[in-house]
Amino acid sequence: MDTNYLLVKEPVFISTKSRSVIRITIADDHRIHLEGMKALLSSVKEVDVIDTATNGLELISLLENNVPDILLLDLNMPKKDGFWAIKQAKQRWPRIKIIVMSSYQDNAMIQQAKETGADGYIFKTTDKKKLQLAIKAVYRGRKYFPCEGENDLSSLKIDLGAKPIYNDDFLKKYSLTNREAEVLILMANSLSSDEIARKLFLSPFTVSTHRKKIKAKLKLNNIADVIRFAFENDLF
Repeated sequence: MDTNYLLVKEPVFISTKSRSVIRITIADDHRIHLEGMKALLSSVKEVDVIDTATNGLELISLLENNVPDILLLDLNMPKKDGFWAIKQAKQRWPRIKIIVMSSYQDNAMIQQAKETGADGYIFKTTDKKKLQLAIKAVYRGRKYFPCEGENDLSSLKIDLGAKPIYNDDFLKKYSLTNREAEVLILMANSLSSDEIARKLFLSPFTVSTHRKKIKAKLKLNNIADVIRFAFENDLF
């Protein structure tokens, strides 16, 4: 697990109603996957695919005229590969967010992508729900990488360096306190009561009490329910 994932204690309340459409460019030399990804994202209302490319050189050429919010790219492309494209994009357009989508499930490859400048890494077998989660997380300034040794994203931890996003309406709707919302987000990241206690400077007993109240208020039975609830309510 990445030890840089830390919680900022004081949350910022940001209305989700003001969020703009996320503009995306896709780069992949496999036409079938490229068109499939474009079709998949076209069904997501918060996303707009503005360009597609089939190699690194074509991609950088497109970015010179139209820079997206997020770049989804494969690593293995002809002419110039994904690593080259990541370096070029980050040097010339530092604010662009980059998510690698690859068939490679090798930890060394994931680490290299991270060190090159990628903000996230997903596997091509990732389902639509996790793809949406990755896009939203990276768009909001978080990092999205599989945990070391995992061959899927089921145990991924969202980067908690960014501040939690929820508002007063959300708290009122579910009768949650600010502290319960903080605990809920950490629960959704699969942290234990002891881990949550250390991050929030609480006792494990207090955290356990919060967890019981949260599950009761939200009618959640297990951690899978907690993760689903967090995703459906845009808490990542």
